[in-house]
Amino acid sequence: MSRRTLIALFRAGVAAVVLVLLLDRFGTGPFARAADLISWPAIVIAFPVTLVATASCAMRWTWTARRLDLGLDNRAALAAYYRSLFLNQVLPGGVLGDVDRAVRHGTTEAAIARASRAVVWERLIGQVVLVAVSVVVLVAIPGSLQPVWRSAPAASRLVIALVALVIAAITIAGVRRRHGRQAHGWVRSDIQRLVVPGVLTPLALSAVAVLAHLVLLETAMRVTGVGVPPLAALPMLLVVLLASSLPLNLAGWGPREGAAAWVFAASGLDASTGVTVAAVYGILSLLAALPGGALMVLDAWPGRVRREAS
Repeated sequence: MSRRTLIALFRAGVAAVVLVLLLDRFGTGPFARAADLISWPAIVIAFPVTLVATASCAMRWTWTARRLDLGLDNRAALAAYYRSLFLNQVLPGGVLGDVDRAVRHGTTEAAIARASRAVVWERLIGQVVLVAVSVVVLVAIPGSLQPVWRSAPAASRLVIALVALVIAAITIAGVRRRHGRQAHGWVRSDIQRLVVPGVLTPLALSAVAVLAHLVLLETAMRVTGVGVPPLAALPMLLVVLLASSLPLNLAGWGPREGAAAWVFAASGLDASTGVTVAAVYGILSLLAALPGGALMVLDAWPGRVRREAS
């Protein structure tokens, strides 16, 4: 069995275990309730909010690609990012859409390795900003996130730490195996190209994307009927958003719902309500990603293929 297959099985396995535990604890009720709560007003909000988040990420990708001497315009980046978003929503792992985006772009530019690095860097920038925003909230709202961690059983803390270590080990092993001694060279070269005066641009775009996702999560909370004030809810929503950003899911499901159950219970709310909020967010995210699916259908349309070939 190849290393890639093992990594894919590990990612899917983590998500499957979380979902099985949630179903054993709460049954299908929270998920069924989430489906019933989806309304047209919520969907109307989800589409423009997701457009803002996706456009911000697409512009961040354009900025990163150009810094690595790759051609990419914002319009093409937006379409590709929507396709990627849709694939990440319907396929396990949460990264196959990004792989598709990197390969398509790399094939067009005849530089798959560099295009893949551009995707990795732009996603990494987004993750760094998300973590930074979480730290700022922790400092700005003293005691907001610490009780969540302290309330977790020791076994849960150990599992989280082990999962983080395994992810880090897999990432490091993958880089070393693929690039060996040359890894340090291209990493240093890429960082020199990316850390320039204009680096505030992708950071600001990432902050906008984080804010858009928080708005969608807040919408899910209101749809579910949770009456927590937005400022008090912010730490909880960031925990859910951090969990949803992990590449350990089954079509987006798993850690997001587990984290929501945990953080809601730790905040004195009903854990099953947290699962419902996360599920509403997941359904709204999937619906808002449908333009990416439509673009994939158009790409495969026989008439369009023939016109492009001619």
